[in-house]
Amino acid sequence: MTPWLIAVGVSLLPLLLGGRIASALAGARWTREHPRAALALWQTLSLAS
Repeated sequence: MTPWLIAVGVSLLPLLLGGRIASALAGARWTREHPRAALALWQTLSLAS
């Protein structure tokens, strides 16, 4: 497998899973108890994509 194909796959993965991650965070109970941690996780996932 060529390196550019791996790079494209890795860069598109967060975009494809973004909706699932957002819905999982919205339904998680710990996000209401620890909003700073939830915001930090959300920002990290956004910057990773």
